[in-house]
Amino acid sequence: MSDIDNLRIAPWRLDTEEVLGEGALGIVYRGTWTRGNKTTWEEDVAIKLLKDPLLIDKAEAEVLRMSRLDHPNIVKCFGISFPNETPWIVMECMTGGDLLSYICNYAGGMPVDTMTQLAYGIALGMQYLHHTADQYHGDLAARNCLIGPNNTIKVGDFGKFDNDYEDSYFDWNHGQVCAKFLIYFSLVTIFTSL
Repeated sequence: MSDIDNLRIAPWRLDTEEVLGEGALGIVYRGTWTRGNKTTWEEDVAIKLLKDPLLIDKAEAEVLRMSRLDHPNIVKCFGISFPNETPWIVMECMTGGDLLSYICNYAGGMPVDTMTQLAYGIALGMQYLHHTADQYHGDLAARNCLIGPNNTIKVGDFGKFDNDYEDSYFDWNHGQVCAKFLIYFSLVTIFTSL
C-alpha cells in the first residue's frame, strides 16, 4: 500500500456545504467528514475541489507533502478523496476565513497587539516550513493565511508548495539569490542591472 493510499478518504464520508472561496485551481467548500468506524463523529473540514481533473498527480503530491507537516501555524491536511474523476483535498477548516478579508472587515482598525499576534503566527509557520520541513510556500499572501478561534492563524493554500528550488538560484552582486523568493520589482532591478 502506498503512502497516498493511507490518505484516501471514502467519498461517502464527505459532505460539501457552502463555498468558502475560489482560486485559480479550485473551489473550497465548508464540509463535514464522518470519521471513525464503530463509533463515528463528524468533523468540520474544508474541501478543495480541483477544477481540472488532469491535476490528479499534482493533488496527490500536494496532499502527501502537506500531510507530513505538523505545526500549530500550518493548516492540517487530512487526505484526499475521489468521488468522481476530480480529486477533493480534505483539510482543516479555519472558521475565521482568510486574513485579507479579516483585515478588511475589522471595524475601527485592528489593534497593534492583534496585528502582532497574527504576524508572529505567520512567521512561526513560515519558519517551520523553511527551516524544519525544508520547504518553501511559494505564494505567501494574506489570502492564503487563515484565521481560527482566538485569532489563531495558519498558513495554507500550498498550490505552489515546493522544495525543489535549487535550480532557481543565480549569482548576483557577489552572492547567490533565489528568484522564487523575490518579488517582481526586485527581479526587474536585478536583471536590468546585469
